[in-house]
Amino acid sequence: MSALMVLIGCSICVAIVFLFLFLQEARRGAFDDVQEPAWRMLLDDDASLRQQGPSTNASAPIVNEQSLSEKPCHNGDVQIR
Repeated sequence: MSALMVLIGCSICVAIVFLFLFLQEARRGAFDDVQEPAWRMLLDDDASLRQQGPSTNASAPIVNEQSLSEKPCHNGDVQIR
């Protein structure tokens, strides 16, 4: 029974520490804007590709108009859209 009381005491201490850290970060404004980082992540690739120039990766798949218009069927045949 004493081990249970020690574990409960430790868990309450850990919870208080996490609550303190959360409140400190909330006061600093860490959780104010939740949409911009997601959009920034999606839009950053275009800017970095323009700076680097064209890719010379030989393992990149070649996509042409025909491969975009073909859709495989469940039996292995190819259905043209």
